[in-house]
Amino acid sequence: MNVNDIFAYGSTVDVLLKIKSARTIDGVSYAINEPYTFLNNVRVSFEYNNASVNIHASQPLIGWKEDFPTTLIITGAPSSKKVSALLFKKVADSSVVSRYLNNMDLSGGELFLDVSAKDFFLYKDDVKDTGYTFNNVSGLFTITDYDVNKKYRLFYNETITKQGYSFESPNNAYFTIEIRGVGNKNGETMNVFMKLSSCALLAEKKTNFDGAESNGVNLVFSIIKSNEPDYLVFE
Repeated sequence: MNVNDIFAYGSTVDVLLKIKSARTIDGVSYAINEPYTFLNNVRVSFEYNNASVNIHASQPLIGWKEDFPTTLIITGAPSSKKVSALLFKKVADSSVVSRYLNNMDLSGGELFLDVSAKDFFLYKDDVKDTGYTFNNVSGLFTITDYDVNKKYRLFYNETITKQGYSFESPNNAYFTIEIRGVGNKNGETMNVFMKLSSCALLAEKKTNFDGAESNGVNLVFSIIKSNEPDYLVFE
């Protein structure tokens, strides 16, 4: 490699996460170096820790600076089952969710709900109304004093057979991360391959409901310095 070579790389890349230490994730056992998940067409960025030390002597002044990547950020990873298993702990195979019906489309004051429905709060023209019955065998909800000229709102809870997750992160594994993309060496376009031998997924995640379109989640890894080489190859 010539010390005057100029390297450039950008755009999106493909990322392979491989198991660094044998472990079980989401009930599945993985061996060392076994591929865990492949992230296609994501964005990757690095953060660096800059340490500067100046050594003073009578003659001359020596400057020393060390730059190395400490953090790897993958942006736009899909919210897949495998990615979710890294970020959230499973807590239950079923979950209780809240339902809300506004200006309900009623036929004679009746509608069918799931048989697990409970904890009802009915409002008629914004006034709480207790004039209703619920059949937990058929799921028939009936407003006993139904008035077609009134507006109704209904709040209730329902049990669904969907996996529930806590906001607590699981014990994060170490991964080897391999990145493939397109780079540029001295003005020539070519494939680029990067390998980071040991990375720890940080318990750092954000959940936003801001109306903006989202293409996935962000994964933040701490890059661990080890005796194994981390390297970049243009091919």
